Amino acid sequence: MRRSACIEYLREVPVGTFLTVGDLPGSPAAARQCLAREDRNPYGLVRRAAHGLYWRTDHFDPPLLTRNGKTITKTAPSAEAVAVHMAGPGCGLTGYDALRQFRLTTQIPAQLWLAVVGRPPQSPKRKGPKIRFFGRSNVMRRELTFLEVTLLEALRYYETFGQVEPWGDAMISFAWASRSHHQRQLDSQGLEVQPPLPVGRHDLIREVARRDDPRLGHIYLDRLDQVLGIAADAYRFARLHIMDAQ
Repeated sequence: MRRSACIEYLREVPVGTFLTVGDLPGSPAAARQCLAREDRNPYGLVRRAAHGLYWRTDHFDPPLLTRNGKTITKTAPSAEAVAVHMAGPGCGLTGYDALRQFRLTTQIPAQLWLAVVGRPPQSPKRKGPKIRFFGRSNVMRRELTFLEVTLLEALRYYETFGQVEPWGDAMISFAWASRSHHQRQLDSQGLEVQPPLPVGRHDLIREVARRDDPRLGHIYLDRLDQVLGIAADAYRFARLHIMDAQ
């Protein structure tokens, strides 16, 4: 594949798309050389995200200047975006990351942990936060969204880690935080905005949770019901509040 053909192909790829050698036309050797060259070029069309994985980048205009005087010309994917791409369907945050998502801890993790369906991929070698994957055997998780899987993981590990609130206090904090979040979204984007945990999916989320590790016990399912109920009530409350204000 000629260099010009490689550039033309990459220009047609939407910004924010992950690429591997196999995605490019032509021989693997030529594609690998093309991607490596564009990665090294400060104004190239791709940026290396992990071993064997590239990202169709965009450019800062003007370039960014760091504290140590380094000039950054190309955007980079977040560690979470790289991890989610590698994890595939049915993944979600786990550990402290999952607990923080639902305001169940204030602990800031040093690593990014993701739960994946099946055998976990190898942690990528890249700059930034270290990414770790944890396998789950429940294949029904592939039917859930990233946030829904994260919820199951947060409840799975609640009280396993330190620095979490008592459950009752945590649910009060979660309710207030959810109401405030929904009110801001509804106020700025309109009443058509749907909640992140829509009521129409609650039965599916419960069914997937029932197929999780049976050692988690009934407390796991009871807490899931409480969170889903609070989330639905918080959205309805915020919606009524916005409607009354109008």
